[in-house]
Formats: sequence, structure tokens, C-alpha cells
Amino acid sequence: MQLNPWNMADNSTLKQLLSKGFTKLIWLSILVRVLGYCIKNYYLISRQAVKRATTFAGKQAAFSAELAATDALKKSKTKKI
Repeated sequence: MQLNPWNMADNSTLKQLLSKGFTKLIWLSILVRVLGYCIKNYYLISRQAVKRATTFAGKQAAFSAELAATDALKKSKTKKI
């Protein structure tokens, strides 16, 4: 979808201009929400990685057990579906 500049001259009525403006605002809000979700997920993933690194620092066996447990849970969920 291509958005035209706001100040582009055309022969639109007030109702058409409001409709175009509303459509552009809806698209802008969708893009802002998607960007917000991406930023939130990036923050949560990086926070989880830091948490794992600090929790399992120097405890290789505990980290391996955590990975094995996570893998087992994933496999059990896929078998149910």
C-alpha cells in the first residue's frame, strides 16, 4: 500500500479527506503496535538469556538438565496435538 503525502493537492471532499486520514491513522497504529511487540519480545528474550547465564554460571550439569527438561516438554506437547 502506498501512502500519499498529506499536502498533495487533489479534488477530494472533506468526507474523503477524513476517510483517507482515518485509514492512514489505522495503518500507523498497526505498525506501532507491531513494533512495540517486537521490542517487548526482544527485551524478554534477552532478559531470559541473562537470567539463564547468571543462574547456571559454573553449573554445566544444571544447565544441561534444564535443556533436557525443556526438550522433553516440547516433545510431550507435540505428541498430544
